[in-house]
Amino acid sequence: MNRKLLRGEHLISTWRDITLTSHRVWQDAREGSSAALTSMPVDAVQWVRLGRHHLPWLLWLAAVTAVLGIAALEYDRMITYGLFGVALLLMLLYGTTRRLVLEIGAGAGKIVVQVVGEGASFDAALEFLYQVEGRRQVHVSGADARSGASASGAWPGGAGAGG
Repeated sequence: MNRKLLRGEHLISTWRDITLTSHRVWQDAREGSSAALTSMPVDAVQWVRLGRHHLPWLLWLAAVTAVLGIAALEYDRMITYGLFGVALLLMLLYGTTRRLVLEIGAGAGKIVVQVVGEGASFDAALEFLYQVEGRRQVHVSGADARSGASASGAWPGGAGAGG
């Protein structure tokens, strides 16, 4: 989707279906025939999260199944082959259910990207999040400078309140 940029806004970075500009972060998510666009101002971003989600119990179950297959080797080779096949299937399932999860949150809204398998580089996602955080810091410090807030918090026109 081609988005029209605001006046003075420029493109900074894109990772998967998330785009960072000088003013906004947006996600153009398409799945099948449905599409969703989530957009939030950069200065509204409150938190970011990057992690891997996987199901380690599948690996444990595969290991137990393989041990059972080794134990059944003395009794029946067909059972052993079957158990080794189940262990391989469990390891394959583990490999296909691993995913990289990136989240950017602002208030009640959030942008979530999940990339299945090893197709996504953790380093590229982390670099994108560094850019989002850096852009947010630029916006926050720029807003403080524009507001003219003083560090002492004194009232304008006097040293304190009351009299």
